[in-house]
Amino acid sequence: GVDQPTRDELRNLVATCQENHFLYDVEYISEALSWSSNRTYTSATPKMTLKQHRSSILAMTGAFDDNGRKLVVSSSADGEVATWDAMSGKLFQSFTLDRHFACAMDIIFSGTGLLIAGAGRQPRSAPSIVLYGMDQQTGAWVEKFGCEPVGGKVVTTVRGMPGTKSFSFCAGIAMTNNTHSIEIFDTGRGMIQSTHQIRDHSDTVTALAVPSETAIISGSRDSTVMIHDTRNPTGTVNLMEHSLTVSSISCVNNYLATGGLDRRVVLHDMRMLHQPVAQRDLDSAVISLSLTEAGFCYVATQGGLHSLNATQTGMPASFVVGSPSSQPYNCVLAHSAANSIYVAGESRAIDVLSMEQ
Repeated sequence: GVDQPTRDELRNLVATCQENHFLYDVEYISEALSWSSNRTYTSATPKMTLKQHRSSILAMTGAFDDNGRKLVVSSSADGEVATWDAMSGKLFQSFTLDRHFACAMDIIFSGTGLLIAGAGRQPRSAPSIVLYGMDQQTGAWVEKFGCEPVGGKVVTTVRGMPGTKSFSFCAGIAMTNNTHSIEIFDTGRGMIQSTHQIRDHSDTVTALAVPSETAIISGSRDSTVMIHDTRNPTGTVNLMEHSLTVSSISCVNNYLATGGLDRRVVLHDMRMLHQPVAQRDLDSAVISLSLTEAGFCYVATQGGLHSLNATQTGMPASFVVGSPSSQPYNCVLAHSAANSIYVAGESRAIDVLSMEQ
């Protein structure tokens, strides 16, 4: 038999263990002692691991358009920005920002443009937003426009706005006067110019998504998700399913997934916003999530990587095992057509995982 102190210690270890290579041992111990971990598992198949960064990877974005370049861009805490061929994993370009690290990025124009929101590596460095274009001969990124938002203390997130006549984008900015805004910028006059601000949130804007040229979706430390109609300032819709900071937003077609530090993932059909389609509480705070066209939502939490099946009632969740690198991950990015996800974080590498369902 197992004495009570040993049982208590084992129960604590089983409850807190998150390492992939111990998970089957956890199940074995749980079953032997008549405990249930209430966990189901999904096995991922490692396809490749992309190594270049020398510090933690903080942000990642991708372009997978059928008619454009297929790229993944990653950024790390030391200011390095690496661009990869999404299919082969080949490193295409790497450069280091002079005074900043990229805290948020977005690939635009079918892989021919890159937006980078920079946070200063030194305490007194002002935040920046830089737009890069593609060199027609080499395909490399070249800086086109840059700005330091007036009155900005931190730029937290940035997203391109599709379909606009002259290219526009939006950014979440915490201001030095303690206000919190979504600022919309335009580049039509050969420079980055602020056109207007949305100040509906009472705390820092932490996540953005732009599903169409007239809609901006934002999440905030005030725990709300807001859908803003850029044509109608009074047409904002509030979604209040979270109780803590909204950390990540992902949109595919008509569906919206949000994740928060309250451990919750919420799925909405944007055609029927009166109530969520589903919601699921996970093991720990949500760091990043990515929704696929097939109806799966891949979620990185402080405790590990999860797969949620949004096509089934209740959005059942399973713990993803098989990743070669240590967790937790700071970023997860789904490539629907390839049934793959890209995950990266403290290990300084990007793991590309096949998620055949």
